[in-house]
Amino acid sequence: MESFDRLEEKVRKAVEVVKRLRKENADLQHRLDEGKRHAADVEKRVHTLEKQHGATSDAHKQLEALDKELKLLRSERAEVKERVARLVEVLDNLE
Repeated sequence: MESFDRLEEKVRKAVEVVKRLRKENADLQHRLDEGKRHAADVEKRVHTLEKQHGATSDAHKQLEALDKELKLLRSERAEVKERVARLVEVLDNLE
């Protein structure tokens, strides 16, 4: 009878261990699900930021191209101004 009592006690302890492990497993599964949701949110944010960075990069390239074009136009304007000034001087000398 004593061995049966020991067996019964071992079964009870085993049941308690199984219950505890199931609860721990459920808790860990819950944490894992939360972690997956958080990772998905972070991934979406990163994707959004990458898209914004790409758009910013394109805008920066366009800005550089416009700046270069503006410098070229200013240079051409200065050259035309000089030529007009020389023509006016030549015309003044003709009188």
